[in-house]
Amino acid sequence: MENISKQQQELSTQINNMMRNKGINQAVVSRIARCSTGTVSDLLGGKKQFSNRLLNIIGERIKVYASTDGDKELIKELRQFKIINSVTAECHKQAVFGLLVGNTGLGKSIALQYYTKKNKNTYYIKIDRKLTWNQLLNLIAMEFGLMTAKGKKREVKRYQTNKLMDMITSFIESQEQIPCLIIDESEGLSLAVLKNFKNLYTATQDLLSIVICGITDVRNKIAKIAGLDHEWLPKEDESNVYTTFARRLKRFTIPNISMDDMQVFCGKFGIVDAKIIALATKMWWNYDEAAFRIRLAQSMGINLSTLTTEEFELINA
Repeated sequence: MENISKQQQELSTQINNMMRNKGINQAVVSRIARCSTGTVSDLLGGKKQFSNRLLNIIGERIKVYASTDGDKELIKELRQFKIINSVTAECHKQAVFGLLVGNTGLGKSIALQYYTKKNKNTYYIKIDRKLTWNQLLNLIAMEFGLMTAKGKKREVKRYQTNKLMDMITSFIESQEQIPCLIIDESEGLSLAVLKNFKNLYTATQDLLSIVICGITDVRNKIAKIAGLDHEWLPKEDESNVYTTFARRLKRFTIPNISMDDMQVFCGKFGIVDAKIIALATKMWWNYDEAAFRIRLAQSMGINLSTLTTEEFELINA
């Protein structure tokens, strides 16, 4: 990163931290910053020095997006949040394997993290990188408290898959209350890893609740593994070894934002005009997008209670 200014290095670090914390990629950053994905790639990779003017513009837009972190409390009042918590609670109570899918920006991670915080014997893992089945089992064992960092380097001993399965199963069998394991953003898991959930389910059936959450692509992946069609029915007369397992999953779909949902969300910011809410429902397909555009309007000094169609078009340009 020679000849890269301190300002650019700091902005690069800020964006990388935001991407990791919010689970977004460079394509989303380019939309937020309103620049090309090539510009984002060059900025993060330190491939070229950008002008202070451009860095200031990108920095301000990133700052607006980062300010939406404060909307987490608002998300808790929305319909999707309540549905996610209700579904997770039911899966937990019944010790079933649940598959919870929905579009991005509906507050899935916020709701699941909230449930984990408020309920005992609940464990949360967010998939943020490619993993093998062994690596995922190691993460699960660590989350269960079965593995701890030791030595000066605080390294964690890694175990073979069979050993990990024995450790996890023994832990589950020792619990007086049903544990709930939540795997969030599971669209990052490969088909090979998703296949192996059958083994964990079989080993802990009726003793452990597993909730896999992600975008709808996860449901499609599991259907592909099990030879099922879009209605979750076998494509062939002869099912495979995963068909019964997949059909035992309790499947739930988080509803997209309706006009009533958008009216509630916008109303929290003083936006009550029916025409604007109709436009918002059409243009803002998730809460992340809505929060970002509203914060952008505020940063521009726009009065949200009197937001006009022209101003709405401006903040969505």
